[in-house]
Amino acid sequence: MGDTPEGHRSAADRTVKDIRRKTRKRYSSEDKIRIVLAGLRGDDTIAELCRQEGIAQSQYYSWSKEFMEAGHKRLVGDTAREANTGEVQGLRREAHDLKEVFAEQALELRLLKKKYDRGWGWFYLSTILDDFSRYVVAWKLCATMKASDVTDTLELALKASGCDQVTVLHKPRLRSDNGASYVSGELAE
Repeated sequence: MGDTPEGHRSAADRTVKDIRRKTRKRYSSEDKIRIVLAGLRGDDTIAELCRQEGIAQSQYYSWSKEFMEAGHKRLVGDTAREANTGEVQGLRREAHDLKEVFAEQALELRLLKKKYDRGWGWFYLSTILDDFSRYVVAWKLCATMKASDVTDTLELALKASGCDQVTVLHKPRLRSDNGASYVSGELAE
């Protein structure tokens, strides 16, 4: 059979088909869309466009049908499609990067929370107001509300008002909310 002319012809046909298959141009999704859109624009006939692109007209119509069906599915809400390998790899890389960023942020937040719980806690604003004008004469931000903190704020108020440098006939009165630091014996001294 290999010595007959028909056997040589079929072997040659197979070889030609193999060569064509291996050297066939591969079209990306973007190329297919570009070609279909060019055909829809109608600048050239479909036959002329296919000749320019080196494809069969049946191939063009197959791509055009896929394009229209995908558009129809998109319009009716069916957006499911198969992702190509590059897209999947890109999404996996992006997900991995986002997981790393999230882990770093969670760790940083945990460290800040520990630092906050240990170093910040509560702060107290100790203020001295002039009862008549409601003017803040002195203030101090304190980590505790001990009598010594109130004493420091009172000393700042005396300096700011000038009462520490003059002879006062009647002592100014201290009105407070009767908190523990204001009614303590330490402050009275």
